[in-house]
Amino acid sequence: MRKLSENAVHVFNLVYHSNSAWLQMSEKISDKFNMAGKKVSGRMSVEMYADFFDELYAREYAEEIMQIAYAVESKSGMGMLKDCYSRYYNVTNGERYTDGQPDLPDRNIYFYGPCFIYGHYTEDRYTIESFLQRRMNELPFAVRVFNYGGQYSDQISLELARIMATPLRRGDMVILYSDNMDIKGVKNLDLNSVLEIYDIKAGWVVDNLRHCNHKVNSLYADSIFHALRPVLSQKDVRQGERIGAEEDFVKIIYIDRYFSELQV
Repeated sequence: MRKLSENAVHVFNLVYHSNSAWLQMSEKISDKFNMAGKKVSGRMSVEMYADFFDELYAREYAEEIMQIAYAVESKSGMGMLKDCYSRYYNVTNGERYTDGQPDLPDRNIYFYGPCFIYGHYTEDRYTIESFLQRRMNELPFAVRVFNYGGQYSDQISLELARIMATPLRRGDMVILYSDNMDIKGVKNLDLNSVLEIYDIKAGWVVDNLRHCNHKVNSLYADSIFHALRPVLSQKDVRQGERIGAEEDFVKIIYIDRYFSELQV
């Protein structure tokens, strides 16, 4: 990542590394499905809604959220959410709405990845990005958070194409989920660590921590905020300058993933 670092774009890779807390949570999730007479899957039964939506629960609200029609399209080799406008789910030009974005940011944070990145099972204001944006708004400088998540079958290639098309500038941040793999030169942020810090209920997730409710999204946002805070405090006299490193960045990740065994 030397080229990217030279251009002062900071990249973070979200991962879920197994730990003892996750093993315990897995058992609780299995117990939850067993009690409902179901096999563990990414589909919740209606009787799980009350625990999942917690203080937000109302039968009509839960059903409306669960019926959101998330859809993805490929444009110029990029995977992105289809535009949609509704009460709880809004997408414009492939970007899901993030609550509280400033108009004139000093720097930007771009999120790329699957379900938990774009905010499955939650309305716009309860995505990781919206929670993080509200935390960023506490800072004395303006930071804008972008939700470029998408629901892809060929996740990595479409995700990288989207990154390549992003107008990155010095001081910006890229946060991605790379299917739980390590990327050379990129710092990992282990989201499973929230299990060691907070009391997360099995009812707040579906079948794993990537399929979670608004409460877990809030904890993720706090964890990410604290990880980014030291970097956000760094000053660069050239901050905001457009860079040309997106293609180099994507090539490096692509090579790391598919051709690492050929490197010498």
